[in-house]
Amino acid sequence: GWLLRLLDTVGRAPGLLQQPAALRSMEADLMQRIAAAVRFPPDETQTARSPVSGRGSHSRALSRALDFVQAVDTVDLSIPVLCEATRVGQRTLEYAFRETFDLSPSGFLRLRHLHAARSRLMAADRSNVAVVDIAYQEGFYHLGRFAALYRRTFGELPSQTLKRPCPRLRDLMTAPPLRVAKPGLKPLV
Repeated sequence: GWLLRLLDTVGRAPGLLQQPAALRSMEADLMQRIAAAVRFPPDETQTARSPVSGRGSHSRALSRALDFVQAVDTVDLSIPVLCEATRVGQRTLEYAFRETFDLSPSGFLRLRHLHAARSRLMAADRSNVAVVDIAYQEGFYHLGRFAALYRRTFGELPSQTLKRPCPRLRDLMTAPPLRVAKPGLKPLV
């Protein structure tokens, strides 16, 4: 059913296939659904260890993960890449994010993309930008789910955010960088 809905979505919006972030998101969803459908026998080494035993390693893993997320474009980021960058397994990363944020790593990244989409919608010139463009660029390929998640998170639809852009935010995002005064000089006004 999911695959048929995806094919229907792509048939109605073929431009979706031109957005690398949306394609990566589709691929991640597909891999997650395949992994959920295939059940592997439990690994005795993993089940014998308690998730509480590695709290120190969890905080170190989380710290490395957050540093990495700050340094890269998260649209291209997948959980396996994040695990490789933090030098921990997916389970350890999952524990670290759940202990701190009560979110999975993918939930954390999705929330980050939602906030990025909101910032872009607020700063956008509505005559030149559509919600669908920003959603695709942030990796959301199912527009109905994007709108529902956006509304649940921010209390309004993305189109409502786009209709009332924040001019000050747009000015800040397009302004040249601030200059810093040298010691002993008067501050720049």
